[in-house]
Amino acid sequence: MVHVDLNAHTVSRGTMRVKVRPTGAELLYLLTRGRPGDLVPYERIYSGLWGANYLDRNRLSQNHISVHVLLLRRQIEHMGLEIVVVRGLGLRLVIHGGKDG
Repeated sequence: MVHVDLNAHTVSRGTMRVKVRPTGAELLYLLTRGRPGDLVPYERIYSGLWGANYLDRNRLSQNHISVHVLLLRRQIEHMGLEIVVVRGLGLRLVIHGGKDG
């Protein structure tokens, strides 16, 4: 099970815990709200991170999300957490190594 603390900006899985950037915590929270492996559409990510009126989904916006994903991947990969990009559709969180790693 993955727990995201939005106030402390931490991600926990089993006995592992890591501090992440605020946007990284919000992004991971969005990815953990459904079942593991569920696709989270880019539209939901944009509105979840930057508000419902965020409509600028051009290349710059996709690159902006990509930067957050890259930074977050580096911080959580040792926990058996993988963010997978489904090109043009969204992101999904894959949890490796059993329930608690």
